[in-house]
Amino acid sequence: LDARLPEERAARVTVVAGPQRIMEERPNPLGDRDFHPFYAAQIQAMLALSLGDAGASRIVGVVDRLFAGERCGVLDLLAAPFEAASAMSTTTTHP
Repeated sequence: LDARLPEERAARVTVVAGPQRIMEERPNPLGDRDFHPFYAAQIQAMLALSLGDAGASRIVGVVDRLFAGERCGVLDLLAAPFEAASAMSTTTTHP
């Protein structure tokens, strides 16, 4: 992948599931600053999928404060539990 720099910033993902191995590769990943960059609304939507709306808003708020030159950090993110935390900790039973 390094040999393709700087024209491409390739991304490769390999998923191994038992005996099966699946690999996908892209010359430039979505979100790359020169190839379909993500904008603020897209980033917040992706965060909301994992963390819920409140968690995504909290992260965006802290990032906005950092860009404004304010001092803030991890404790600002941990002020209240993320609403999606319980949804992400589902248990799957295998026969």
